[in-house]
Amino acid sequence: MQGAIDAFNGADEGSLALEEGGSKLSITKGVGQGPSGTPVILLDQPIAGLTDLNNAGVELSERVTENGDHIFYEVFGTRTAVSTEIDLQDAFVIIDITLDVLDRSTGSQVVERGKSLQMKLNARANVAPKASNVSIGRKQLTRAVPENRTLQRSALSLQFFKGNPNASIPTGTLFLLPFPLSVNGSNEFTCDQPPANGGEEDINSTHVNSEPENKFAVDFTMPSGTEIFAMRDGVVVSVEESHPDLPVDSTTGQTKPPPTAADRDKANTVRVRHADGTFAEYVHLKKDGAAVAVGDAVTAGTTKIGESGNSGFSTGPHLHVVVLKVKFNETANSTSLVSIPFQIKGPTGTGVTPAKGQKFKRTS
Repeated sequence: MQGAIDAFNGADEGSLALEEGGSKLSITKGVGQGPSGTPVILLDQPIAGLTDLNNAGVELSERVTENGDHIFYEVFGTRTAVSTEIDLQDAFVIIDITLDVLDRSTGSQVVERGKSLQMKLNARANVAPKASNVSIGRKQLTRAVPENRTLQRSALSLQFFKGNPNASIPTGTLFLLPFPLSVNGSNEFTCDQPPANGGEEDINSTHVNSEPENKFAVDFTMPSGTEIFAMRDGVVVSVEESHPDLPVDSTTGQTKPPPTAADRDKANTVRVRHADGTFAEYVHLKKDGAAVAVGDAVTAGTTKIGESGNSGFSTGPHLHVVVLKVKFNETANSTSLVSIPFQIKGPTGTGVTPAKGQKFKRTS
């Protein structure tokens, strides 16, 4: 589909692309039956003609195997190197395949009661960066061997987009506080706006009533230029640091004049992908304040992400951190980024969900 690669390469996580293909495969006729439990591969080949998907760093292959009395058709996804920006992203693939049931002796489609026999394979899977031979989906034709039948693909359509809608934070995972270690009581920062599930959230209209992308974000008030560190291990997938900081009133410490709607898309941001497919965003960094580049690996508590600032829609110098995942809306056939709850490692080592006005020091 025209523009599908631009959608995958140039847009945000969750950009949807479509592609169709209808090339058939050839099955070797008359291959002997293997004993139960010992698969015999009848065919294993790349699926050709998927230019958009291939340019998005994913190749599909199809395999037909015989195991005991049954025939299996399976599709696999493998990542291939395209560019740094693409190679770092998850690719979620949705396939819709029509399979013809063939007579293995003649190669013709089996007809029963005047109707040609077909099967449908509708499946989906995430193909993570550097992944190889990920099973997208499988279909079984029972008792195909004694009936001398096999499966052949007759049509294929697919969708793919950045990000993994099945991503989730593993149970027990804690995020480090994103600021410098406290030394002799230094580097103490206040939670000005907690997430929607945080304490005192009823007076936090900024996040409770916010769009889904910011609902579970946390804001820490801090002076511009404060060093920001990675909350979890991961890889940097995007960096924006070109926007100017908004002016601050020296008396009140607040942005003056106040930010406007025009400032909403002008926040300097670093986005980090975690191994589980979720992302952390560090927002409102100072102009030219990023300390990392796309493709850099980061280590929790060690890697400096950048320096805090007052860019974008900000009422005063602070750091906005949020954990995101891609959401796929099947009804609307669209995707978006949504924030998800996460816990910060507290002073006793247990998980904490920040409350409004709560003060924090990083001790480890």
